[in-house]
Amino acid sequence: ARDPAERRMSRTLDELLAEAFPPEHMADLLSKLGDSAMCTSLVMSPETLSDPKWLIELGATIALDKPLGLVVQTGTILPPKLVAVADAVEWFPDKHDMPGVEAAFRRILPQLQAIVDRRAKEGLTFQP
Repeated sequence: ARDPAERRMSRTLDELLAEAFPPEHMADLLSKLGDSAMCTSLVMSPETLSDPKWLIELGATIALDKPLGLVVQTGTILPPKLVAVADAVEWFPDKHDMPGVEAAFRRILPQLQAIVDRRAKEGLTFQP
């Protein structure tokens, strides 16, 4: 019999994604993103950057040309390409400080709304 660790290593990305994010959840996420004007993504720790669900949400946000805001815990190092595609980034001091997290969301939402409003005014809203 194969060693379970060896079997885990040989699984495909599709298998890992299907396990982490079943197709019915994927359809729900894509529907919600399609209906939303923007995406504000919470980065609670460096581990968030490798979470399959978060990565799928990020990719779909970029592919659907939605304004992207990142709300990030201070001390988290963001990849330069992620910073380049983000429309706004706000920081919060500690994931256990919910008022701090909420304040970061309050700061970022007007920035993203301004982008949504400008795009709508200029007729630049992307519809797949």
